[in-house]
Amino acid sequence: MCVTSNEVRRGKASPKKIEPARVRIGIEELDRRLAKLCARPRPDEVTTPCGSPLAERISLLRIVYFALGCRAMAVVLVVEDEDQVRVLAESCLQEHGHKTLSASTIPEALALLDSKEPIDVLFTDIGLKGEIHAGLELAKEAVKHRPDLKVLYTTGQGVTDGMRALFVVGFAFLAKPYSVDQLLTCLIAHFGYGTKSAKPR
Repeated sequence: MCVTSNEVRRGKASPKKIEPARVRIGIEELDRRLAKLCARPRPDEVTTPCGSPLAERISLLRIVYFALGCRAMAVVLVVEDEDQVRVLAESCLQEHGHKTLSASTIPEALALLDSKEPIDVLFTDIGLKGEIHAGLELAKEAVKHRPDLKVLYTTGQGVTDGMRALFVVGFAFLAKPYSVDQLLTCLIAHFGYGTKSAKPR
């Protein structure tokens, strides 16, 4: 298990020694995946809801995390006005080792963001309670209070260029409906937060 770079810089922990066996397993899996990718025509045309040019390239990051034994977990604030979706997202994240906070309205989310609760990622629906840009406004306000906050947007509606212009710097986007694997992969690929899975899918 490795620690985050922030912990090392703050003197709270020192880097763990990497196990050669884990690196070997990871490299073998990388070689196998890359061989499959090279055999496919025009892989640049493959896209994912996370906006990456190739789905498999993102999954390779999970293999690297496994090889290095990394377990950088996040505290995720889930802002979603659909109760079932919010509960399922929280359950998925918690099952894979992340900690979660949740809110269904802007005031609830702002109260948590203004608190002393540690929050690494804001995972927000763009449209909340009938307000189509509510999540965009929430994210802009959130990064004012927490400049290091990472933002992952989601929506089941189309995203216009005008909406994208309002996204905060360093954002990630995950279209609805999304799978558990897509959500976890977005956290790794865009923000570097891994999972507790014994082995990447």
